[in-house]
Amino acid sequence: MTNPGIERFMAAVEKLPPYGGLVFRGLTDGVVVPPVGVLTGVVPASRDVRVATEDFTAASALAMLSRTGRDLSALSQQPGEGEVVFLPGTVWRIIAAVDLDGAKVHVVEELDLTGQAPPPTSWPPSLDELVGTVATTWRNHQALQPAGVISPGKFTGGWPAQPPAGG
Repeated sequence: MTNPGIERFMAAVEKLPPYGGLVFRGLTDGVVVPPVGVLTGVVPASRDVRVATEDFTAASALAMLSRTGRDLSALSQQPGEGEVVFLPGTVWRIIAAVDLDGAKVHVVEELDLTGQAPPPTSWPPSLDELVGTVATTWRNHQALQPAGVISPGKFTGGWPAQPPAGG
């Protein structure tokens, strides 16, 4: 059974231009991130680490290299949340894991299995530079005033990604 409201939402989101850049999602305690996973639901993330981790209270986090996420901030009631949303079927793989001031951060890359996603223009050219960018962004956001939790649980929670079929 399909949900017409969800189908309309997804069709509208797909019309927005893709966001190619770094975003974050907080994870609750015990969440396992598979080495490669396919999203089974709509997943919001934030360009702001403070928002994504509920002011650094999340058990761990994802630093996500987006290719096809859609930036909803211009349409949002809370544009300061910097929301970028990912649709079901998006494929991710872990490319690094780093401890940042006691928080485990998985760096995950959105894969382009179709060969049709726009090339990322804001990704650092090497893994070392990428990890450095993630760490610098994390620490720069830590130095800011707390963002406050406007939408509890919206950007922090599970990671609805399953290993790919046959994988």
